[in-house]
Amino acid sequence: MARKRGRGGSFQKRIKKFWKQNRPLIKGGLQFLALAVLIIAITIPFLRTENPGNTYGIDVSSHNGTVRWDEVSENGVQFAVIRAGGRTYRTGEIYQDTRFKRNMRRAWFHHVDRGVYFYSQAVNADEAREEAKAVLKSLNGANLKLPVFLDIEDTGTEGKGRADGLTKAQRTEIALAFAEVISDKGYTPGVYANRWYLNDRLDADALRNAGISIWLAEYTNNDRPVYGGAYDFWQYSKTGTVPGIDGAVDLDRLSA
Repeated sequence: MARKRGRGGSFQKRIKKFWKQNRPLIKGGLQFLALAVLIIAITIPFLRTENPGNTYGIDVSSHNGTVRWDEVSENGVQFAVIRAGGRTYRTGEIYQDTRFKRNMRRAWFHHVDRGVYFYSQAVNADEAREEAKAVLKSLNGANLKLPVFLDIEDTGTEGKGRADGLTKAQRTEIALAFAEVISDKGYTPGVYANRWYLNDRLDADALRNAGISIWLAEYTNNDRPVYGGAYDFWQYSKTGTVPGIDGAVDLDRLSA
């Protein structure tokens, strides 16, 4: 007696027939699906969402070692001011911070808003413009949410720094020259200085009138600094601790 062919064999035949008739279409669909998955995987990290408010931040340089930006971001840091480079206080050579590119890239990737700063030892307006151009070259068109700051401070070498002996007028001229070059390229210029410098060694009113953002350095346990002038950013601690950074780190906040 001949065996009846079961339904399973008939179903397999139909599947084979369907595959044979639609193989190009199915292969094309699978290839499209694979490509779509790949595109989504590549694109997701770049679909940034805006921070709800960048009020708590840090500033970092190569002195902070390798920053683990994923941990930094996960623990509430909303902005970072990253050192682009500086000028040596004796020989006057300009250098780029060895961690600048990595810090810029990783901060952006982990949704931390960025600003940058340059440690100045300019002694005249021409050198200030040179420092500004060095920063712009390092930025290479990068988009910033925060200003480009010129770091103006005492070297702590008992007057041996090349810019330690400048007058108030000279420092102000340097800051204005730096700011002009920075603003011409569409960035917001800023100046970082402590209370002493802002009160006695820089014309803070002239800086404000020129549209320069003020980043105040003053360390206190109080809710507000003693400095009575206007400021936009406040570096309130140099001994902060943040997961993702080994050792002490500077802490900052926006002006209230």
